Amino acid sequence: MQPQGEHLVLDDHHLHLLVGERNKKLHEVWGWRTDPDRIDYCRACGGSGSECEGCENSHGPELWPENAGAWRLWRGMSTQWRSSGFGVIGLDYSVIRETAAMLLPPVDYTPRTFAKLRALEQAELERQRERMEEARRSTKPGAGT
Repeated sequence: MQPQGEHLVLDDHHLHLLVGERNKKLHEVWGWRTDPDRIDYCRACGGSGSECEGCENSHGPELWPENAGAWRLWRGMSTQWRSSGFGVIGLDYSVIRETAAMLLPPVDYTPRTFAKLRALEQAELERQRERMEEARRSTKPGAGT
C-alpha cells in the first residue's frame, strides 16, 4: 500500500481501508459481521437472547463513534446493489445521498463518509469474488477427489 494524500492506494490482495489508520476498526466490524464461521455457529446454536450474553461470538469489535454514520449508511444501503448477469457490480451510487438523508437521524454525507462506504463496498465485493471462485473450484470435475 502506498500513501497518497489522505487515501491509501490498496494492493490487489488486501483491501484494508481508505482514509487512514482509524478506519481499521470499521473494517473489523464489517469482518466480524460477515465472518461465515461466526454466522454458521450462531445459526447452529439458535440462541436468541440471554444465552448469547456469555458467548464469545455475541460481541464484535467496538464501532468507534467517528465510524457510526458510515456504518449506519452502509446498513441502509444494504439493498441498493447493482448487478448484472455476471453478479454484483457495486452499490447504486445514485441513491446514497437520499438514503443518508432518510435515515433517522440523517447521516452527514461527506467525502470522508463516502470513502468509508466505498472501502466497505470494495471489501464486500472482494469477499463475494472469493466465494464465487471457491464455489467454482469446488464444482470443477475432479474437485475434492
